[in-house]
Amino acid sequence: MAEEKKEKKQKRLWSYKLKNRCLTIYWQNFMLTAGVVMLTLALRGSAGDLTPGDTPRPSVDSDTDRVYLTLPVTDAALSLELLSSLEGAGAKATFLFTEKQLADSGDLLRRLRVGGSAVALRIDASGGSGRTISAIERANDALWAACNRKTRLVVLEAAAEATVRAVRNAGYCPIIFDLDYSAGLPASATRTANAVLRAARSGGCTVLLGSDSAVQEDWSAFLNRLRAGALPIAALNELSARRSGS
Repeated sequence: MAEEKKEKKQKRLWSYKLKNRCLTIYWQNFMLTAGVVMLTLALRGSAGDLTPGDTPRPSVDSDTDRVYLTLPVTDAALSLELLSSLEGAGAKATFLFTEKQLADSGDLLRRLRVGGSAVALRIDASGGSGRTISAIERANDALWAACNRKTRLVVLEAAAEATVRAVRNAGYCPIIFDLDYSAGLPASATRTANAVLRAARSGGCTVLLGSDSAVQEDWSAFLNRLRAGALPIAALNELSARRSGS
């Protein structure tokens, strides 16, 4: 009898240990699976923190072969008309402002923000690094007062290489142009657009156009030809501006 009881007790003990072991394995697998799920969600969430314009994407033609148009603003009302044409074409651009222009361009600045086009600051950089960075900060204060936004995009005029480096080190993104048409289109609007498209197909093209009043006459023909080229016409952001300067 004693032997039988001892055997039954031993069997119950082994059964208890086996159940405990199975339960431990179950919870270990559960915690491992949960950890993988949480890590995946965290990685997705970190990518979602970036705005669409700042999110790096795979290097395919439609992502890298972009046309970046930049337009100096001289007349806010006229620039609004050009912006309307851009929006109608599903396109975006980067509009360049001096500090003095910002205070009187509130409507244009707000429209640019809503439509996804970009703002860059035109800065006289001839005074050296310290004065240039101070000028950028003042212009950004004026931009904030006009539309509650700031920008890192800058166009440095008459800048020495040391000044460009100092501005980059201060966290700003000087725009480097692949094509400079600030003095006017070198040929017809169609031929100029063809040149832009050829350059863009080699990895994107940043184009400095003339002022809003200078491009007004050729704007529709120029924009229509660019659209026919089937490449994205986009606004600059920090990533694309840094790439233009590399």
